[in-house]
Amino acid sequence: MNDHGLLPEMQHGSVPGKHCISAVLKKVLCHDHLRLTKRSGAFIENDAVGCYNRLVNNLVLMLMVKLGLPKSVTACIGELWDHVVHMVKTIYGISSETYGSTADKPLYGPGQGSTCGPLFWLLCYWLIVQSLDPSITAAKFVSVCKDIIVELTGVSFVDDSSLCVTTEYEDGPALSTAENKVKEVQHLIQRLTALSQHWEKLLFTTGGAINFQKSHWYLMTWLWKQGIPTLATSHQLPASLSLTPGYNALQEIVPRLEPTQGFRTLGVYVTPSIVKRKNNLWTWPELQG
Repeated sequence: MNDHGLLPEMQHGSVPGKHCISAVLKKVLCHDHLRLTKRSGAFIENDAVGCYNRLVNNLVLMLMVKLGLPKSVTACIGELWDHVVHMVKTIYGISSETYGSTADKPLYGPGQGSTCGPLFWLLCYWLIVQSLDPSITAAKFVSVCKDIIVELTGVSFVDDSSLCVTTEYEDGPALSTAENKVKEVQHLIQRLTALSQHWEKLLFTTGGAINFQKSHWYLMTWLWKQGIPTLATSHQLPASLSLTPGYNALQEIVPRLEPTQGFRTLGVYVTPSIVKRKNNLWTWPELQG
């Protein structure tokens, strides 16, 4: 996949030449750009549930055939998944009880710890990214000279994915500043909801699911007072984001973080907020959570 340029640009996990910290750096650079340009954007962090344990076997096998793997090899892998016997190994020894795939309770994917798991997950991830609707994806970051435009749907490390959108709202001349800001926030929420729901359905189609307990979203938009901009809090600009998981028609509310609230992503704590000056020193706001 790497030799043929099939690996998605937004994926940093199990990809040659890419590192976990690079994914974090991209997130921080997105925050930095919005802080410097004072544009508005919205982000969502989500984590797939047991990605190696939820891959649809037949789909993975068909993708391997599509990439040119001989059908005899894919048939061998399929037979192996259907008939392999699993045991549990701990410091106390190997379990006498075993488990495996059955017709009534089939096992999906190679399972956690499998050496082929990252490759098979990348196959499904590649399919997800290739199936994204370009009309509802991609945040846009424009340089000051407007000669450089970077479009970004998000960034991922294995199953930990961050999606982002930036504002395309144009102020209505008949509306006040406060009314335009409310409209802009509604516009951002609609864009982020459409992108997040699209991502969730594609992930669900390949066998995956989003862990809503580990997901959150946050908004970076600005309020101006006497020429000084500050990031709006959820109290100043209330908004909520809801998604439908899998077959469930009932929406689940995704928790919202404050722009000054730190969160852990890929082992690093980051915060969208701008630095503050205190006693002639530039410091980061106190991280919460």
